[in-house]
Order: sequence, then structure tokens, then C-alpha cells
Amino acid sequence: MKGRGTGHPGLAVAQRLVLRRWRRLPVRGELLVDEGQSVAPDTVIARAERTGALTPVNVARSLDLPPHEVPAALLKQVGDRIDRDEEIARTAGFFGLFRSRCMAPVAGRLASVSERTGQILIAGDTDPLEVNAFIAGTVVAVDPGRGALIEGIGSLVQGVLGVGQEVVGPLVAVVGRREADLTAAMIGPELSGAVLIGGGRTDREALQRAAEMNVAAVIAGGIEDEELTAFIGSELTLAITGDEVVKPTVVITGGFGPVPMERSTFELLNAHAGELASVSGRTRVRVGAVRPEIVIAANGTADAQSIPDGSREKAEHESDSDRALLAVGRRVRLVGADDLGLAGTVVGLATDRRYFPGGGSYAAVEVRLEAGSRVTVPRANVELI
Repeated sequence: MKGRGTGHPGLAVAQRLVLRRWRRLPVRGELLVDEGQSVAPDTVIARAERTGALTPVNVARSLDLPPHEVPAALLKQVGDRIDRDEEIARTAGFFGLFRSRCMAPVAGRLASVSERTGQILIAGDTDPLEVNAFIAGTVVAVDPGRGALIEGIGSLVQGVLGVGQEVVGPLVAVVGRREADLTAAMIGPELSGAVLIGGGRTDREALQRAAEMNVAAVIAGGIEDEELTAFIGSELTLAITGDEVVKPTVVITGGFGPVPMERSTFELLNAHAGELASVSGRTRVRVGAVRPEIVIAANGTADAQSIPDGSREKAEHESDSDRALLAVGRRVRLVGADDLGLAGTVVGLATDRRYFPGGGSYAAVEVRLEAGSRVTVPRANVELI
């Protein structure tokens, strides 16, 4: 979604949009759907297998043999399955004694043997790749061997930051107020597979409890950055997230710290409690911004023809007319890596480009933060609230 003029889009919080998503494999594979086909969020639309890495093993050196004697020492044929730490070659020894052995460092299949170098290659196990539709709707275009464009009608909520991969589950309201924290004590085994709607802050203890209870995703207003870093087990980078192998997926709608969820976000999510939601934690805050999102399919038909023609353009370009322009007096949220989630009010718009640390000149905006201080940041680093 893109704003008009000098504006920058705010986080989308909207009912009944026409949503379009290209869903593609990273490598060529098999397309499993046809144009015009109806799909659910978990419908697999394309599948491929990515060949595992090739691992060289110097058998000649390991067994202290001339390279040309390696084929006779092998216990496996090309194409055979090999387990990690399995014996793959041995010397004859002396009267069956004092044999040297070579063990496989990885699992896979024997891909090749070289009599010239005495090395073998083990091809790692193939990595199955599948792409699902993510949103309920209809296939409106296909990219043979790669994926498809899905169009459907649904409600959309975007977050400021997220971690974790795409998941699907029913929305469950956990707190009664948008300022209320989501804590570990609120999460029990009955929430397995659910997408939890929090309010204010959550923390590492709650996320770890959610993981133990097999919760699909957690949505909250805020979190301390050190709590999120501790949960994912590595330093958080905001260049791009979403590939972390962590459960549950986490979407933060406000930012770092004790940030209550925006009223419109809290009310929309709770209005859809019990319905199926698709959640992505993927985030990129720099050029080509990608926002974590929650998509809730509209009840009834997902046929795009049921929405007036003008709605599609509005859905693809702007979620609401009041998001049109960035102007003095507008309330904004900062999304730069150094001040992610801080909120304030626009007090000035530069008429020329400003230079910023790290290189580059950008159109700038001056913001009075809620704490009272003023900052000047690139316009691309603010979003309308």
C-alpha cells in the first residue's frame, strides 16, 4: 500500500480489503494450482526440493591409502544412503586386524568417488520446500514452476516489527484491555495452535511459555528489546526478519517498551476472535519496507467481484483516506532502527534534503516525541498513526 504525494503509509488496520499476494518458491519447482482455483490459507500452491550441500571427504588421507585404492575400500556404492557417523570405508588391515576406518561426517547419499584425488562427495539430504496460499481467496495469475498470485477479501493488521515464520491459527483474546500486559500465567495448554491477542507489553517468559504450549503466534503492543533478543537467542537485526526458526511467531504493533496496542488494532482483532488468522513475522524497516501482518479472511465468499470496482484500487494503494499526506500536526511513529516504536507529532517538514549519519541525503521531518524531545529523521522512517 502506498501513500500519495509526500506522504508515507501508516500501518494498515482495515476491514474488508481486496488483498493480493504473490506466493513464490525461491527455486523452480512444481505448481500445484490453476488459475481460477479457490484456496485456503494452508493450501500448498507450489512445491520443490532443494538439493543438499556437497561435503567432500578425503578418504585416502583418512585411511592413509593411495587415491586409486579408495574405491576398493569403500563400503558404499554411488547413490547409497549414508548416516552421520556411519562407517563408509575401511582398510583390509593385517590378517583382519589393525584396520583403519573412515566415518561419514554428515548424512546424505554418496554422490561421487574420485580415483585421482581419493575424495568422495556426500550430497546432503534434500530440503523440501513448500509455499502455501497464506490468504483465503482465488488464484488470479500463475508463474509456472514458481508460484501464483492469490486474491481474497479480508481484514488486515500490520505491525511495527515481528519475528518468526508464517503460521495460521484461530484468534484468541487473552486480555480485556489494550493496556493490559500478556503474561506467562495467562497461557495454558488450551491455547495450543492459537494466535493470541495481547494488549500492552509481553516478555520473554510469556513467549517461552507460549512455545511450551505450542501457541502459533503472539500479538502484543510492545516488548523490551532485550526480552525479544533473549527469546530468539541472537542479536535482533531490523534489516530483515522472518526467517528465524522460533515458535511462536511474534508481531509487535507498537514498538519497544511498555506500548499499549492502538485502539483500532485492538478492537479489530478482538472483533474477529475465534476466526482463522494468517500471521507473518517478516519485517524490513529500510528501503522496500516489509511489515509483519495479520490477515483475517472475510466471512462468506472470497470472490473479489463482490466488492465494488473502486475498492480494489483503494485496497492496493491506501487503506483509508485520512492516511493521505504527512503534515504538521499529524501523529506518527518512528520506524528507524535507532528509535523504533517511539511516537510523536510532526512539527516541521523540511523543504530541502538533509544529510544524515551513515551517508545519503533524504527528505526530512521534525517530530516532537511524547517525552518532549525533538528529533529530525528521514521521512521514510516515520509512519502515520
